[in-house]
Amino acid sequence: MELLTLENGKIDISPYALEIKEFSKIWSGDVSKNKEGARKVLSYIVLMHKYNSPYINYEEKERHKLITEDMGVKINLKEIQGAIDTYRRIQDDSLPSMRYLQASRIAAEKIREFYISFDLNEKTNGGAYALKPKDISSSITDMEKLIRTLDALEEKVKKDMALTDTKIVGGGQAGHYEE
Repeated sequence: MELLTLENGKIDISPYALEIKEFSKIWSGDVSKNKEGARKVLSYIVLMHKYNSPYINYEEKERHKLITEDMGVKINLKEIQGAIDTYRRIQDDSLPSMRYLQASRIAAEKIREFYISFDLNEKTNGGAYALKPKDISSSITDMEKLIRTLDALEEKVKKDMALTDTKIVGGGQAGHYEE
């Protein structure tokens, strides 16, 4: 069961989500009739942190900038940090594969940053070049493998998420052949 989902540009808020203190605080803090402000803040949290958000592959600061610009909102991160932390904890702890996907994305982003910033003219203390073009070109070739691995891990998470949403009568668990 997902507590917060975005479908067709609208946020769907499970009644269970409003039982969680941090989400309830955002909801009850919006005194407007249609709760548009609370809906936007909760949508921001989902777009910013959900594993399959269309923005998820951007670096965090860039993602925040893009989402707030696209939504036309200003977000006070200090006010909603508790809700963000709660959402991430619930999502990340829901599946072991989710934790690996998140860690892999962070590592892949660090590799991307390295490719953007390396200096082929950098030398070691002994005067040799620290990086050789051959080293860079072979590691770029390995990027295809990394991307395929990230894609496969994301598919695993989607499959695992679908399995956790499967309802079994009587509260049982799906058997090996039912997966």
